[in-house]
Amino acid sequence: MSRRTFHQRVYWRILKKQRLRCALSGERLVRGHIQFDHVVALAIGGKDEPSNLRAVTIKAHKWKTAADAKLIAKGRRIRAQRLHCP
Repeated sequence: MSRRTFHQRVYWRILKKQRLRCALSGERLVRGHIQFDHVVALAIGGKDEPSNLRAVTIKAHKWKTAADAKLIAKGRRIRAQRLHCP
């Protein structure tokens, strides 16, 4: 799954809309410590478009990614169980 790269203006619009605050923790975003997160992860059907992006701190992004990984793994287990049921 390939991620799109958006024009810098898109990222600046997101930052401005969020008033330079992390969408998850509310902390002030500092240059060099900002990442952009997909609100709905691509692996669980989220779209790779600006409306599905938000600016977050690196720490908050790691937390959210770990939570997404758990959801993705659970979904895969459920799908596997359904495929193997008689």
